[in-house]
Amino acid sequence: MAPRKTRTASAPTGISSNDDDAYPLYEPPRRTSRGCIASAYLRKAWKDMKRRCLDPTHWNYPKYGARGITIHQPWIVSFDAFAELMGERPSPRHSLDRIDNDGNYEPGNVKWSSREEQMNNVRSNRHLTFRGRTMTMAEWAKELGCDRRVIFTRLKLGWSVEDALGTPLAPRCRTASKK
Repeated sequence: MAPRKTRTASAPTGISSNDDDAYPLYEPPRRTSRGCIASAYLRKAWKDMKRRCLDPTHWNYPKYGARGITIHQPWIVSFDAFAELMGERPSPRHSLDRIDNDGNYEPGNVKWSSREEQMNNVRSNRHLTFRGRTMTMAEWAKELGCDRRVIFTRLKLGWSVEDALGTPLAPRCRTASKK
């Protein structure tokens, strides 16, 4: 009798836990040929990086390989070389990120980042320079304690960056409390 195929909770539809590229809930770390301990996630990150850059049929290829994003040659042929430099991700909230969004997957340009860090490193972000510092609109909003939509709206209305970021928020209208 053949082993029964079951999907894990994190596996996309159509991928079973017995498939080669399944996403298991837990897979114990295993040693690479160089003696590094590598988790299933580290191997998945390496495979996904290669697919995005090298496989023209991959859904994300236009954003990576078609733009000329390449992979450090030793990493293409050796998972061990990739694992040795990158190490395990610091937490489950981290994923592979390129520091320079237009740069390649190579030593010095790849790190583990949280979702928030990655969202501040996308091409569509608008960077604003104010008082000698350049940050994204979302980073300025967080620092100033306001919603990013306030800054966006001010700029859309034609305010200068200095006015949009330097003008304090108007105090909110206070309504009489209901008794």
